[in-house]
Amino acid sequence: MFDIYRNLELKNDWLILTVAAFTTLANGLVPVVISILTGRVFNLLKFLGTDTYKTKSEFVHELTLRSFSIAAVAACVIPISWVSISCWMAIGERQGFRIRSSLLSFYFDRDLQWYDANQNIEGEFIQVNRCVEEVRASSAEASAIISQNIVSIIALIATSMYYSWSLTLIILCSLPLLVILVVWFSKKVEKFSKLENAESTNASSILAWSLSAFQMIRLFDTSYLEQANFETSIFKCRKFFVKSCLFAALNASSLRFLVLCMFVQGFWFGNTQIKRGNLDAGDVVTCFSSCLLLGSSLSGTLQQIVTIQKGKVAMQRINGFILPKDTLTDMWEKRNSIISSTSSIGLSPIFCEGDIVFDNISFAYPTRPDDYILKNVSIHIRSGVTSFIVGKSGSGKSTLASLLLKMYSNYTGDIKFGRYNLQSLDDSWLTENITLVEQSCTLFNGTLKNNITIANKDASDDDVRKACQFALLNSALHNLSDGVNTLLGRHGVTLSGGQQQRVALARAYLRDTPVLILDESLSALDAMSRELIVEAIRHWRNGKSTIVLTHEYSQIKENDYVYLMDEGAVVESGFKHELLAKSDSYFTQLNYLQNFITEPPTSPDAQLPYSPGCNSAYACNPISRFSRFFFDTVGLDTYHNNPTVYNSKKRIRPNAERIDPANIKRELQNSQKGDLEENRKPGLMKLSCILKKMTYSMPKRRYLLLGLLFSAIAGISNPLFSYTFSKLLTGIAQDGSNNNSSFYLMKWSIIVLSLAAVDGVSTFFKDFLLGYCSELWITQLRIDAMSKISRCSLEWFGLPNNNSSELNSLIMNDLRDLRGLASEFLSAITTLIFVAFVGLIWAIAAGWKLSLVCISLFPAFLLFSGVYGSLLQVYETTYKNEIAELETKAHEIVTFGIVGESGSGKSTLSLLLTRLYSVPDGRISIGKTDINRWDEEALRRQISIVEQKPKFFDGTVRENLVYGMKKTVSVSELSSVLRSVALSSFVRSLPYGLDTRIHLGLMSGGQAQRLSIARALLRDPKIMILDECTSALDATNSFAIAELIKSVLIDVTVIVITHSEQMMQVCDRLLVINKGKVKEEGSFSELLERRGELYRIVSSSKG
Repeated sequence: MFDIYRNLELKNDWLILTVAAFTTLANGLVPVVISILTGRVFNLLKFLGTDTYKTKSEFVHELTLRSFSIAAVAACVIPISWVSISCWMAIGERQGFRIRSSLLSFYFDRDLQWYDANQNIEGEFIQVNRCVEEVRASSAEASAIISQNIVSIIALIATSMYYSWSLTLIILCSLPLLVILVVWFSKKVEKFSKLENAESTNASSILAWSLSAFQMIRLFDTSYLEQANFETSIFKCRKFFVKSCLFAALNASSLRFLVLCMFVQGFWFGNTQIKRGNLDAGDVVTCFSSCLLLGSSLSGTLQQIVTIQKGKVAMQRINGFILPKDTLTDMWEKRNSIISSTSSIGLSPIFCEGDIVFDNISFAYPTRPDDYILKNVSIHIRSGVTSFIVGKSGSGKSTLASLLLKMYSNYTGDIKFGRYNLQSLDDSWLTENITLVEQSCTLFNGTLKNNITIANKDASDDDVRKACQFALLNSALHNLSDGVNTLLGRHGVTLSGGQQQRVALARAYLRDTPVLILDESLSALDAMSRELIVEAIRHWRNGKSTIVLTHEYSQIKENDYVYLMDEGAVVESGFKHELLAKSDSYFTQLNYLQNFITEPPTSPDAQLPYSPGCNSAYACNPISRFSRFFFDTVGLDTYHNNPTVYNSKKRIRPNAERIDPANIKRELQNSQKGDLEENRKPGLMKLSCILKKMTYSMPKRRYLLLGLLFSAIAGISNPLFSYTFSKLLTGIAQDGSNNNSSFYLMKWSIIVLSLAAVDGVSTFFKDFLLGYCSELWITQLRIDAMSKISRCSLEWFGLPNNNSSELNSLIMNDLRDLRGLASEFLSAITTLIFVAFVGLIWAIAAGWKLSLVCISLFPAFLLFSGVYGSLLQVYETTYKNEIAELETKAHEIVTFGIVGESGSGKSTLSLLLTRLYSVPDGRISIGKTDINRWDEEALRRQISIVEQKPKFFDGTVRENLVYGMKKTVSVSELSSVLRSVALSSFVRSLPYGLDTRIHLGLMSGGQAQRLSIARALLRDPKIMILDECTSALDATNSFAIAELIKSVLIDVTVIVITHSEQMMQVCDRLLVINKGKVKEEGSFSELLERRGELYRIVSSSKG
């Protein structure tokens, strides 16, 4: 239990803890004072009608003083309670802040092997955030009430014992049984709360995947599959919560019954003691009043124990997340312990200088300890020069950068930075002196300027201007309404992949660290921009250490030093001119392959050379003579059994698909304005509206009505119990009437016990049934939300308020709070109504004047409640054209290329073709049918898209490949398609082959892209859209994909969105776009001869 307070800091919190302790102590003593004062009033009443007071006015005066003393205590309670609750709320907020700060620091401090080991990381983040809220609540309001009640319970027991220890023991004799039941039921509640939290994490992961990969899910038509997975997980959450609710209800009902029974057993003993003269009536009433308040305190404590229990479970979940059991081998444990001890006393040299040396490095990812990514790699990076590390995707280039930044530590061999061993250097010093620019760039919600200056907060406006000029962002800034102050992300614009990479380069320019690592950081740029930025980088980095990890050999100059890697080893190294001088070197072959230009066919019937003596058309191609290395990479067996490979003839089918976009306009500025107006953050919904929606949407409303009925019974039983117990109390008075006869006392004792049983049973059923109904409602809301999200258009996901993380938190976390509305709130309101109604009738019947005096305070109560509710509501709520005038046609079965600079609108066309965005003007037709007349699912079954940034869910390689497919796919089909994209050897190297779980952190960008292409091929589409599908591939694999397009996809209309000249040459026709408009159209050779836009783009890349 005390775990929830582990984030308190006595040094900083002593004052607020002291104030909270004193005010809680004072608050806790209030029931004792009230009990004593009530006993004094009752003692005074026994003198009524006697000669103790000479006059009636004297008696009334004394009675008034004693009564108003109770009112005075109540007046003093107001400021004390306010200060106490405020202090406890502040304690909870401080703890929440510290836990979140610790979590953030923890996330930053983890190396990549921790992230690799946590496959369900996104769902964990969401649930841990919810756990922080539960810890905050348990250490604030719940702790305040329990602390106060503990003081009250101790003081009430002491007071009761003082007045009559024997009567107190008799009243509390059932307390041990009560404690046993509370402990047992609490353990059950804790058990099922843990299970519910665990399953909620799984549901959050499914929802997170659905929100982040919504485009892919639409294209693959797998909304139904994600909906089914989500529902299965949500139903498990419901099952665990219902069981938790069952034991919580049993706990509350048993406590309620036993507490009420205490008074009957105490009454009999007290009455006997009065008759014997051992106690007077005032002492008995004081004991009874103390024990009555004791029972109330116990009941209130029980309700908060559930919250404390949830906080305890939440804290255990946070601790388990931060401090999981180590699953690594003993070797890694030993090495990590050594590294952690050295990193704590890491060195921070004054100057960052010297060579970077990788000496005999071998490395395997912790999750795949037997699959070595690096094998005895030795590389010497000279200081002050630009060095290149090249190789095919998956060869281990990016892993070297990760090791240099100490993201992984479980390697063998040594890495030296100058004269220091890497492990002896301070982590902060390394990050201050090394900048890594990766292929993907993370942008934050905020302005473009803030996204750039995050690398250097002290940068001036002139520095930002120079950085933007260096990264060629000026053209993008010209098209942005507010320039560098334009908002990005949520509430702002979205940059293209190339523009995002330019932002990353601008950040690196501002940091200007001694060492710069560029890891495929220019892959999304068009050829002209790439060439310009490469030259700018060389000029900027003159005399500084720069490491370029790439598969683009055109960036390498003759005097640059190159390391060529393959399958985790360095196969060649040397200056470029030295490697090219060797005609049989791998580097020469790969360089030739990347620059190899295929002559376009002169006619539709043009065929590749083929000789019967050759095993395949590829074997007879001159390029095949250069290296077995290429064929080992692409998998030659793929083509042996495919007769279509032998002939590259383009076969024309009757009724061939026709793509005919005409005059497509998307006035994005106007639509964004309308979207913002429609998507303004709504205010809080009125309670009446929420209750109305709940009534209509809640399934099995009969259980809700039944729960409300038991709430009404519980409400009625309260004043009835008070009435019948008052009859028992009259038996204490020795007035000579029959009220103290045995028959009278027995009769009312049985009635009181019966009402206690009714109250206990009704408490159980109202708590359980309303809790069950609340969970049914929450489950239905989650399922409906998931269903509606799966049907939303792509525009909806782009609206400012529809942030995926917030939607996930809203559906999985915030909806939990609605349980209280259907259970606790409705129960409390129903009980209050009937308590007030029955109690008021009884009070008026007993004495209407006194009743009117008591209810005279109701207006003030309602006034203060209304003001509080209004303030709470106030604070709760405080929390350009892409394509223009485009017209083109893709006839027959062709390979159709779309070329243009980054941000020109190329990728938008694929979204329009698949109806992920609607076309307001103009039309797109396939055949002679407007796509708006097609069924969306039927249309998307005919189209496959390979995106620039492939997405995979948390599952095996096999599950990701067959994702969304209606037919069964055999192993041979999977093997064939994997060979066609040169992934068969990679999959065979995985621990469980096709059944190995995918982790993108353990795959290179090229491997992920090829896997995405394989998935698209399995769907057997009629139209395939390749959106920069070779941007992360090396020359050999790019060539293989190009040949795949030319020779295998002969029955498929292929639309290629590319910056690559190699891919342009594969296309039958090219469409060149600039700023959303078509500049020219034709074949690659025709457009080059025109010396227009395409010639400008291509020629710039050749220098």
